[in-house]
Formats: sequence, structure tokens, C-alpha cells
Amino acid sequence: MLFIGTSAGEAIPNPFCRCRVCENARKVGGREIRTRSSFMLDNKNVIDLGADYLTQAFLRGITLDGVENVIFTHMHSDHICYNFLWERHVRGEGGDHPLHVWLSEEGYHFFTDVYLKQKWIGGDGAYCKDVTFHPLKFGETVQIGDYTATPLRGNHRTEFDKNSTNYLLEKGDMRLYYALDSGYFLEETFAALAGKKLTTLVMECTNPYTDKPRASEKSPHNDLFLCLRTLDRLYESEAITADTAIYLSHISPFGVTHAELCDYVTGLDKPYRIHVAYDGLEI
Repeated sequence: MLFIGTSAGEAIPNPFCRCRVCENARKVGGREIRTRSSFMLDNKNVIDLGADYLTQAFLRGITLDGVENVIFTHMHSDHICYNFLWERHVRGEGGDHPLHVWLSEEGYHFFTDVYLKQKWIGGDGAYCKDVTFHPLKFGETVQIGDYTATPLRGNHRTEFDKNSTNYLLEKGDMRLYYALDSGYFLEETFAALAGKKLTTLVMECTNPYTDKPRASEKSPHNDLFLCLRTLDRLYESEAITADTAIYLSHISPFGVTHAELCDYVTGLDKPYRIHVAYDGLEI
């Protein structure tokens, strides 16, 4: 599994910003640089292809011609680049297998009923003739490639989705919950995850301030304090354990640098261990 990108919508550094975090990223580079969030489960399955996915492919030496399933969390542009279907279609050579696109019911209807009817690139829509769109119902388990996937409702909305979609993905002994743009988890989500003993958890820490809280349970994104409250509840319900690999992602240039955030979470006195993801991290 590969973290292709780990930033929120601004990226780090934000090209319009001269804050301490962005200036540090320009100077230090490396893990301080973040592109918009995307995650590769394996060479056939990827979660989110957003605004930076072409550049990410260049930087990481990734080819996507083997991808059979693209799973979207929601319809914000840092998570979905609508042009990806055309870019796939105009390739000179590459895999000739069908592509499956998975997204919420509301996202599905926007994509198929609005976007594809208004934005025909090339005129005839040939670029999606081998593409199947799958609308997902929250709480209903489906098979996506080799993974058993259960979409759960996130506490985050767009103009097209009332809720973002977070995913419980299971394969063999692996149980991953991918929760970006989740906000503070809904009660139904806490209930669905209770006792799961996840092997891996990827969750958003969009606002990584370490001095004081900036978000509430109604906020569309977590800050660090809300993130820790969520983890405490997940641990109490045995959704996670001391053995769960926890990764923070979807990080904005607010509060602290990557190195400072790593130092902060390392110093926490918690029964679980937190890692700060970075672009190119393979797990």
C-alpha cells in the first residue's frame, strides 16, 4: 500500500502562501512537501485520483494502466479529477481491461447524469465506453476486486454529496479503515467499527494545531485534538488496538511542520501508536 499524496486541498507548500509551514517546506523539501491525498491499495486498486494525480505519477514512477478500480471518497476536487477518464482513454498503449468507478449514490448521479452529459470531451463519450460506475449505499458490503468493502458515512459534505464516503476494506487478515474528510466520526460509524480490531487505520488530521482545539464535533474536518478524541473512543470500543497501524493524512499547512507533528505524536502517552504519513510512504 502506498500513500501517493497526503495533503488537504491546499497542498504543502500552498503556492500562494508564505506562512512558516509553507516556507519551511520550500526550504527543507522531502517529507515536508505534500500533494493532494491519494492512496494506492495495490496496482489494481486506488482510492481517490485528485488534482495532483498526474504529477504524483511522475514523481513516484507510478503507472496506472493496471488499475481496475478507482474508489472515490467524495466529489471535492482535491480528491477527484474529473478528467482522468479522458486521460486514460487517449493513452497510446496500456492495459485494455475495463475500469470500475465506485462512489456514493449522490456522487454517482452527479457524475453520470450531470458531468458526463455536459462535459463530453471528444464529443461522443468514447472515453467511458469500457467504464462502469457503481453507486454505493452506506453500510452495504460489496466486493471491489479482492477486497470486501463496506462504505460508511463520513461527517463531511460537498455540493453533491451529503456525506463523504469512508471505507472499511477487508482482505484475508487485513482490515483497513480509510477515513479522510471524515470529520468527527458519526455515532453509526463508531458502532459499525466497534470490535473490528483494525489492522490499519488511515484518518484525517486536516488541522494539526498542537496548542489548542480548533474544531468541534460538527466541523467538516478534524483538528489534532478531535482526531485524538476519535482514536480514544475507537480504542475503548476495540475498533483499534495497540497493534493497529495508525496513520494521519490529509494534512494542511497549519500549526506545525511534518517533523514537529511527528515529534508531538511520538511524545503522546497513549495505548496506541500514531504515525504521520507522508507522500511516498509505503506500508
